Amino acid sequence: MGALRHRIMEYIRKAQESGILPERVILSKETFKKLLEDEMIRKQMERGNHPATAITNALGLPFEIGEKDEVVGKGFVPERCPHCSRAIFNPRVRLNDIVRIVRYLERFGKQQMICTCGKIFVLDVEEKRLEIDMRGVSTLTKCPQCGGPIKFLTSTEAFCLRCGWDNLKPLDAKKLKEKRFI
Repeated sequence: MGALRHRIMEYIRKAQESGILPERVILSKETFKKLLEDEMIRKQMERGNHPATAITNALGLPFEIGEKDEVVGKGFVPERCPHCSRAIFNPRVRLNDIVRIVRYLERFGKQQMICTCGKIFVLDVEEKRLEIDMRGVSTLTKCPQCGGPIKFLTSTEAFCLRCGWDNLKPLDAKKLKEKRFI
């Protein structure tokens, strides 16, 4: 996975974990141009896919070109119970259930909810945005030692498939022993 695409996917996951139901991604013109150089997107375009279709397939969400890079979706208002401050969105709740709740609120408007603390409050849904931080994204496309293909584990860490080169952080042996991996 290319570093840039990996960073965008990280932010889509962050949005989901923070209670935003992602609907689309807004990309700057520069990010769009860089994404077109991604290996997976290029392969899809070689098969005859339009560039917009290739990027949508790679990200799993439709995209638009705009001023800055961000994930846009629906989120609950308030995010926490006004009485006990518990989060409305529980990450263990299935995404399908969240989708149903959001669609219901969009269709029928604000609804009264009962928190687990027993208090009643009004719940609504609104558009939320999460800006994607593109600083520190690796610009590597090939191995610096042998020129071979590389694979990214995160948007900054990669390894070579041919010679074994990597820029991964070393594992801490003490922590591994504590967790009984060694």
